[in-house]
Amino acid sequence: MNPEATKTIYIIYGVLLVACLLLAIPGINWGRRQKVVIYRGKADLILSCVTLPVVVITMADWNFEVAFSWVNKCIILMLLSYSGWISYVANRSVGKTIVVMATKFVLVGLIAFCALLALEGLIGGLKAQKKREYEEALGRYIVGAIGAFGVYHLQKLIATFVRDDSIET
Repeated sequence: MNPEATKTIYIIYGVLLVACLLLAIPGINWGRRQKVVIYRGKADLILSCVTLPVVVITMADWNFEVAFSWVNKCIILMLLSYSGWISYVANRSVGKTIVVMATKFVLVGLIAFCALLALEGLIGGLKAQKKREYEEALGRYIVGAIGAFGVYHLQKLIATFVRDDSIET
């Protein structure tokens, strides 16, 4: 692929990411006020957790074989369609479904980011402490603690958004 096309694709990905982040703000507010159903049961939450890494791998598409790339794209289409259908049935509105879909994946992405931050802080702190670089170790432990703090609070927030499967359809 030529560099200009690659640049265009990454610009589109950036615009899509910013749009999802902006749509997640009203989604979180509506979810707290229970105007929308973000996750329709734990199965929907697990589906979102499985879908996001596959989406990221497919979007990056690091020169995979053509067949593997198309299989990934078909899987993504099926997972996103099913997740969208679950959200539409729970919220009964296309507009709310769009906001909820963005909110689902932003929350899952944020908790994954914070978990990776906590893990990197812990491992980096242990390595620095082993080298007897205590100031660097302290800084890394602080980063890990901030990541763990984020995981804890995002987990509590997400738990409030998981609604029972018995929502009338």
